[in-house]
Amino acid sequence: MNKIIGLFSLALCLISCNKQEKVEVVPEDLTPNIDWIKIEASSLKLPLNSYGISHLSATSELGNDITSETVFYVNGEKMDSTTFKPTEIGNYLISGIYKDLQSPEIELIVKEPLNKKVLIEYFTSKYCGACPWIGARVDSLHKSNNKVISYTIHDRDELEVPESMELFDYQKVFGRPTIRVDRVHMEDYLAALEIQPLIDSINHFLSILPEAGLSINSNLENQVLNIEVKGKFYEAIDKELFLTISIIEDNIITSDQINSFSGAEIDGCPFIHEPDPIPNYVNHNTLRKTLTKVRGDELMPTNFESGQEELLQIIQQPVDALNITTIEDAYIIAILHERKEEIGIPSVLNAQIVKVGESVSFEE
Repeated sequence: MNKIIGLFSLALCLISCNKQEKVEVVPEDLTPNIDWIKIEASSLKLPLNSYGISHLSATSELGNDITSETVFYVNGEKMDSTTFKPTEIGNYLISGIYKDLQSPEIELIVKEPLNKKVLIEYFTSKYCGACPWIGARVDSLHKSNNKVISYTIHDRDELEVPESMELFDYQKVFGRPTIRVDRVHMEDYLAALEIQPLIDSINHFLSILPEAGLSINSNLENQVLNIEVKGKFYEAIDKELFLTISIIEDNIITSDQINSFSGAEIDGCPFIHEPDPIPNYVNHNTLRKTLTKVRGDELMPTNFESGQEELLQIIQQPVDALNITTIEDAYIIAILHERKEEIGIPSVLNAQIVKVGESVSFEE
């Protein structure tokens, strides 16, 4: 009996030992507790130009960012980085491998570039001390790149207009300075000191192929401004779209602009030698009047065919009703957009700008 018990105990020990031996350390090339990974691209449709760049990322089943540990492949060829920059038009299949797991493929489409403009809306006030330098940075981007359209919306000073507060509310603006790019919330940063995030955001939106383009024809007859806005649709669209048309004015001079940079020791700041406040301050591209509803006039119909060109809006407005002081400094901005209350999602399809009395085509 004791012999049987001894053998039984030995068997239990062997079973226990065998089980223990099966608990092994997982090698580094395997992925414990993960069955799949996915990859994403910052842009799935790219223009073949200097802006046509897509940044790749990878996420594990657990939601962890594993981009730095993932090897990406384009059409089966190993990539040397996480940035995809095409060299020719066509369709590209992108995949990623993380240890022993391979992601499903995603497709990137590269096409001839179309005229995409990026819209910067800058919310400001004369009582905002950080605004002068940030405003100068935004102006420089507008002037140095014809694909950037920028204008400013004032409140609590003499340049506030009736539309100002509705735009503040619509775009969830609670302070100044605030910047929206294609009506997307920009992360908080000191734009005057760290302008690169704004430049990166502009380049990102320029890397996306537009769904539609805009043209503006305008003329002045007998002190009446005539505006005709057309849209050209590059893809079939079946959704609610809106058009906002506004008048802005450049080079408006106001007094006593607060200047927080006066006397500061900051390299490259153009306002360190200016007083606080600045007695005569030049404001650039300031909103003077919205000629449509502030949140846009809804377009009818809501379905547009690829290749379709459509007359979107005709407006006639007496010059003396435009709320401008100098006609030579006045511009028309047209924005084609969706209405989205969530400011984390881009809603602008495209925008266009032209001097009052002049015209601009889809390609310009």
